[in-house]
Amino acid sequence: MPGNPFQDVPDVPDPEEFIDIVHRRVERAAENQRKAFRGTRAGDLTRARTIELVRINTACQMVQDRLWEIVRRTPNLDELHPFYRELVDVVAGVDRMKEALASIHKVAKLARLIREEYGEKVKRARDPREAAEIRRQALGRLYSAIRRKAGDAMRFLRDVVPELKEFPSVDPELFTVVIAGCPNVGKTTLMSAITGSRPRIASYPFTTKGIQVGYTEDPYPLQVLDTPGLLDRDPDTMNEIERKALAALEHVADAVLYLIDPTETCGYPLEHQLSLLERLENTFRDTPSLVVLTKADVEDLWKEPDLDGREAVAVSAKTGEGIKELKERLNDMARGYYRRAGRPG
Repeated sequence: MPGNPFQDVPDVPDPEEFIDIVHRRVERAAENQRKAFRGTRAGDLTRARTIELVRINTACQMVQDRLWEIVRRTPNLDELHPFYRELVDVVAGVDRMKEALASIHKVAKLARLIREEYGEKVKRARDPREAAEIRRQALGRLYSAIRRKAGDAMRFLRDVVPELKEFPSVDPELFTVVIAGCPNVGKTTLMSAITGSRPRIASYPFTTKGIQVGYTEDPYPLQVLDTPGLLDRDPDTMNEIERKALAALEHVADAVLYLIDPTETCGYPLEHQLSLLERLENTFRDTPSLVVLTKADVEDLWKEPDLDGREAVAVSAKTGEGIKELKERLNDMARGYYRRAGRPG
């Protein structure tokens, strides 16, 4: 199953630390080459040219490989599913990411050009001193490029990549159910009842508890998501970044379960819960939805609310009441989804 497209992006080094690592590698390579000449009859100029060429090639190849790996293993942002593209925009900014990757790519290409240009110069050096001077110029130009042309980009990605790697692993091809409702209405408990397992919790931008992801195949593959701290917010009070995070969720929602706690033991009066329901319906207006009335086992407090004609299923995760019916309803939706997608169950 496809996971987080950023999970294989390599860690990005700090530019100064990277230069230090490259320089140490260069000196080890030079020392190894000196040892290789021991006992040979190579002349001083041949030795100098070879050692300086090894230094240039080692530095440039290492920079080229490491920077190119960062670019190569970062997903093409224009080809991302809209869910992940929106999350990138929330965390890093898509345009800023593109600029950073372009800067790093340019320095990777420059490293190759420096290797070719100064390598030829070293081969034509007339004495060891000239060969050493050419090498100093090559490495100076290379290290300056890292600092001035890629430094800001590397520092930016060094901060951002760990957040990207923590994105939830969501498969956009699966029928996805989003659970919404006020805190403490029973979302996590219901998710466990639907999927039959403890949901996995992964990072999600600007929620304090992360996104919970559950899966089931009974009989159709279902992916169940809940984002505490986001979907229980009044959409009208969200800031721009929170709205983008919500927009990302809209891209994967194939059905929405709106949970209402008629007992009000969640701490929110019915009036508030119904108001949130109405606002979230406007957010997911094009997505099939179903109201789920939770805590049906608390009979002394439970009273069916006026849902203004909305369809609802009453459930109790504690006793199992209504869970079978709810799963049947979700499977009916999933069957239609997969058939429309040309993937009949």
